Formats: sequence, C-alpha cells, structure tokens
Amino acid sequence: MPMDPTAEPRSAAALGEAIAHFVRAGAPANQLALQDRAWTMLEIWTLPDAFPGSRLANEWLGEKGWLLQVAPQREMWKPEWVIPFAEACARRGHVELFGTAAETGDLRHSAVWRVPTNADDISRFFESHYACFSVLFPADLSFAIHCTDGDFATYAGPESFLREALPPEALGPRATAAAIAYVNPELTEADWDDFLAPYRPFMIA
Repeated sequence: MPMDPTAEPRSAAALGEAIAHFVRAGAPANQLALQDRAWTMLEIWTLPDAFPGSRLANEWLGEKGWLLQVAPQREMWKPEWVIPFAEACARRGHVELFGTAAETGDLRHSAVWRVPTNADDISRFFESHYACFSVLFPADLSFAIHCTDGDFATYAGPESFLREALPPEALGPRATAAAIAYVNPELTEADWDDFLAPYRPFMIA
C-alpha cells in the first residue's frame, strides 16, 4: 500500500535533543519524495537472520562508477571523521545535506532532515540515528554515506571525494580489516561476507 504523502513522516530513531534544532526537509510529500530519491541509490538487503535492511545498490554503484570504503559506524560522530567529511562537502558547495532513516516496512516512511554541513550537526545526525539504517546525501546525489544499525558506515562516491572525505589511514583493505575488527573483534572478514561480498568490486584500493 502506498504511503500517505500527507501524513507526517516518523523518525525511525530515538532522536532526543541531539537534533532538536534540525528542520524537516519540507512538507510530508516533499520528505517522501526525497526518501524515494535516496532509495534510487539503495536496495533491500535481507540479513542472515531474515531481517530486511538496506544497502547501497550494486546497479547504482556500477552506473555511477562510484567506489566505497567501510568504517565503524560508532566512530562517525568523532571529529577525526566528521571534520574532513564536512570540509569535503563545503569544497563542493554543499551548504546542507539530507539525512533520513533507510529502513524497510513500517519505518520506510521516516522524517528527512536538513543537515547543515558543519562537523557538529553532521555528528548529531549520525549519533541520533545510530540504532537504525540511515543515509546522508546531497541534493544532487553525488555521494552518500549509508549506515547499518550500529555496525558500519559506508562512504560511497567518486574516488576523489573518498580521498578528501576520509582520513588517509581510513582508506583501503587494511582500513576495512581494521573497521571489521573494531566493530567486533571476534569476527573475521569472512564472517561479514554477506555484507561485504556485494561491495568488494567497488572497494577503493
């Protein structure tokens, strides 16, 4: 059943005061349209426990020629991660981004927030959406960060953007292995194969 475009979208996270000053991205119909645009970059991912989530779509990555890098999601509100990302956004003229939950089912219809491109507000978005799948993107869909509920943040976009938006030590296979170990030191890359396998053709060297 289609979502009611006049209904006020719900947030999929317990947002609290962290983003109380954020502004929703227009009327409910505008937010729903923005979510639909975000989902052109995404696809449904059924986790091993059969719980449906989301991930960046292989078709989109291939068509756009994007590369990607995974990072620990729980680090995303720290200055060493958000400052280079915010600066890379600013250099590209993005004064704001759009952020929303990227959930399925009843939570598919969620609030879309205007996120100013400064380190503090970007941190607040990631911290407030830590417990859910989420995506942060500019209006022109020229890059994105997709997060999986508490595990990984996946930076995706042109190689030049990734190299600007991430610390140098956070790029490449060693950084991927470090991210996996950080998220759960008891698991190996093979244990995350259901998540990583679709991304491997696009991972930055």
